[in-house]
Amino acid sequence: MTCSHQSWPHTHSGSACATTFLELDYFSKSPIIRLADTFIGHLQRGNADFKAKERRDEQHPKKRHNLANRHFRHSYLQSWRLFTAHSSRESSHSERREGNDVHQPWRPGADGAPRYASRGKALQAGLYPNPTIGYVGEQIGIAGTAGELQGAFVQQTIITAGKLRLSRAKYNQEAFEAEIRALEQQYRVLNGVRMRFYELLALQRMIDLHGRILANAEESLRTYKEMFNTGQANRADVLLAEVAVNDAKIALRTLENRYPALWQHLTALLGTPDLPEAPLKGQLEAEGPPLDWDSSLSRLLHESPELQAAQAHVVYDQITLQRERVEPIPNIQLQGAAGYNFETRNAVASGVQVGIKLPLWNRNQGTIQQVEADLARSQAEVTRVELSLRQRLADAFNRYQTALEASRIYRDSIIPQTTEAYEIQLDMYKKRRTAWPQVVGLQRRVLEVKQKYTGTLLEQREAEVAIRGLLLMDGLGVPPAPPSGGHLESTPDPR
Repeated sequence: MTCSHQSWPHTHSGSACATTFLELDYFSKSPIIRLADTFIGHLQRGNADFKAKERRDEQHPKKRHNLANRHFRHSYLQSWRLFTAHSSRESSHSERREGNDVHQPWRPGADGAPRYASRGKALQAGLYPNPTIGYVGEQIGIAGTAGELQGAFVQQTIITAGKLRLSRAKYNQEAFEAEIRALEQQYRVLNGVRMRFYELLALQRMIDLHGRILANAEESLRTYKEMFNTGQANRADVLLAEVAVNDAKIALRTLENRYPALWQHLTALLGTPDLPEAPLKGQLEAEGPPLDWDSSLSRLLHESPELQAAQAHVVYDQITLQRERVEPIPNIQLQGAAGYNFETRNAVASGVQVGIKLPLWNRNQGTIQQVEADLARSQAEVTRVELSLRQRLADAFNRYQTALEASRIYRDSIIPQTTEAYEIQLDMYKKRRTAWPQVVGLQRRVLEVKQKYTGTLLEQREAEVAIRGLLLMDGLGVPPAPPSGGHLESTPDPR
C-alpha cells in the first residue's frame, strides 16, 4: 500500500516503488474525465451565449419567453452527444490499463428526471384542448316521427391571449433550470473525485512519514536501553521511549486504517465501488501561478450554476406572472350543431353558439398576488446567493492563501534549515562531538516538519479544488430540485 519513494525538498530519494500505480491523470485527466470537462465547457459556452442573447433582448420582453434557448440547447445536446457517444469506448480503453478495472462512468444526479418531467409539463401545457362532439335531438316522437331534429354537435374552446405559448415557455424555463442543476451536480462529483484523490495522495505520504517516525522511535528506544545498560540513562528514560514507540504505532495504524475508508469514498464518487485498492501517483505540490482573488471572484459570479439557477428561476417567475395575468382574459367557446329535420324533411344547421366567461368577480387576483410575491422572493434569492458565494469564496481563499504561504515557508526555509541542522549534528556525531540521542531527536524533528508540510499542501489543494470548482462539493448529496410552484402544480392541466 505504501511506497518508499518520496521526493522531498533538499533530501535524498529512496528506491522507486515497483507497484503498479493509478496515476493522477487517471482521475483528473482520463478520457472519461476529459469528456466530462468538455461537456461542462460546452454548457458554460452555451450559458454565455444565453446571457448575451438575454442582454440583447432586454428591450423585447416577449423574446425573453423563448427560454428553451436554441443556442444553449444546441450546445448542451452537442456536448451530451459527445459525452455519451465516446464514454463507453473510452471506458473500454481504460479497462485495458494495467492494474485497473474501470467501467462506464457513473453520472450521479444526472439521470435527467427533473428535466424530462419539465419537458413533459411543457408539452402538456402547450397542447390545444380536445373538441367535444355529441348527439342532439329535439321534439323526439312528436306526431309519431323520430323527432323534429336528429343530429350532432361539435364544441371547441379557442384559447386566447397566448396562454398556451406562455404555459409552454414557463415549463421550458423550468427544464432549463433543471439542466443548470444537473451541471451543478456534475461539478460536485468531479470536485469530490479530485478532493478524495488529493486526500489519498497526502495520506500515502503521511503513512510513509509515520513509518519513518516509528523507525526513529524504535531507534531511540534501542539507544536509551543501551545507555541504561551503561548507566548513562535511567529507567524513566527507557519507559518514555517505549511510550513514544507505542504512540507512533497507534498513529501509523490509524492512518493505515483510514486509507480503505478514503478509497471507498473515491470509488463511490467514481461509481466503481469494486475497484481494488492501489497506491496513487501524482503531484501534491501545486503547479502553475497561484490563484488570484479578482479573477476567481469574477469567474465564480459569471459561471456559478447556483447563481445561474437562481437567475433562471427569476425568469421562470416572470413568465408565470405574465401567464397568470392573461388567465382572466376569457377563452371563446364555439358550438355548432347540424342534423335532419323530420318535420320539414331536409338537412339543417340547427344552431351556432359563441360564448365567453365574463371575468366579473374572479379575475385571478389572488394567484397574481401570490406569483408577484414569488417573483420578489426569487429576485431577493439572486442577491442572497451572490452574497453567499462571495462569503464562501472569501473563506476558501483565506484557507488557500494561508496554506500557500505556509507551504512556501516550509519548502524554502523550515525544511532546508531543519535538514541542514540534522546533517550538521550527524556530522558532529561522526566526529564524536555530540551524542547519538541528539541526532535521533533531530531526525524526528525533520520528519515532523515534513508532516506539517504535507498537511499544508493538502489544505492548499483542498482550497484550490473548492475555488476552481465553483465551491461545489458533496457529489453524493441529493441534487437540488427547482422550487415548487405551490398549488399551481396541482392542476390537472399545467398552466
